[in-house]
Amino acid sequence: MICPECGATIDDEAYVCDQCGAYVSDGTMEGAVIGPAIGGAVVDQVPQIVQQLQDAPSAIGDEERGVAEPVIDDADVADVPVPVDEGSPDIPLPDPHKNRRVGIIASAVIVAALLAGGAYAGITAYNDNNANEAAHQGHPVVFEVKAKGFGPEDSLIPLSVSGKDMDGNSIEASSAIGPDGTGLELVQGTYEVSIQASPLLDSGELYAVPERTWQVSIPASIKTAAEFAVQDDPIKLKKIPVVEITDEQIIAAYDFALKNGTDQETADAYKAKVTSARDDAVEQARIRSLTPKATKLKRVKKRGKKKLLVTWKRAKKNDAGYQVQYALNKKFTKKAKKKTAGSGVTKVMLKKLKRNKKYYVRVRVFNIIDGQRHYSPWSNIKAARTAKKK
Repeated sequence: MICPECGATIDDEAYVCDQCGAYVSDGTMEGAVIGPAIGGAVVDQVPQIVQQLQDAPSAIGDEERGVAEPVIDDADVADVPVPVDEGSPDIPLPDPHKNRRVGIIASAVIVAALLAGGAYAGITAYNDNNANEAAHQGHPVVFEVKAKGFGPEDSLIPLSVSGKDMDGNSIEASSAIGPDGTGLELVQGTYEVSIQASPLLDSGELYAVPERTWQVSIPASIKTAAEFAVQDDPIKLKKIPVVEITDEQIIAAYDFALKNGTDQETADAYKAKVTSARDDAVEQARIRSLTPKATKLKRVKKRGKKKLLVTWKRAKKNDAGYQVQYALNKKFTKKAKKKTAGSGVTKVMLKKLKRNKKYYVRVRVFNIIDGQRHYSPWSNIKAARTAKKK
């Protein structure tokens, strides 16, 4: 393309002459290439563009444009006749500098418009990138944990997570949380969270694992890496009666404790404590189950001068024998004595008592477990007086 102002050869797709700065576009936008615009740089760049376009003619000399300055001989000028047309009116010639200024302003407007469009596209892409980053950023999920006796010295609560992220990808994962309810991170999506096992407690106890799930839905509106609290649905854990703890529950709690960061020595110690507490509870339960329940004292009657006949109700089971206690006061601290009867016996005669004395009597059942007597609670108390002296 030839510049109409200076005659220089320029790029066919140019809008401004790079030699004189004149506007040379044919008014089309085809072939224009605009670099990316960032943020609010458009407003700041327009004055700079205008200034550069204004400076273009002065910055490039005739010699640099390749145009040689003509050499004119005064004699030659004198020989050239100058035609004069007195009948023709004066016609003003076009001012090339004015055309150049128009071109500069038009160029600046076009460039500013293109930069503005690029800036909008850049801002949109920036926001889209931020939104995409937030969607794929792990958000800390916080639960409210209500578990009596659960502290930082115990192992974590192991969790199982399943669901789909915002891209529709299936998620299957494991995690764990502490007493403060933190430790789980999820990207935007919808999930179900369940508890896999009880934590190992320093107290030698375990929690029952709830047979339910917690719904966690992280919306697209949440900010990048923002914390997400699970509202109005706390994790509530109740302790298992120690005697009911099974080996399977202990092993599951132990395995997950190791998996979630509890060191081997601590996990072994906690496991031993839980196992020992459970075994002791089981043994005590066995003993209690074999220990007879209290029987009922039916009557105490005098027989002869120094005798009392004591009758009670036989125990339904575990009655290896009976023990009868009698004394001269209700607290069984004065002249207290005991008499033993065998299994299945329901009465006994108390002999060699003092005459005209009031005796208080009670009875209890016993069973022999592992070679030792285990007694029931005492029965009710009854009293009777021996015969008076003559």
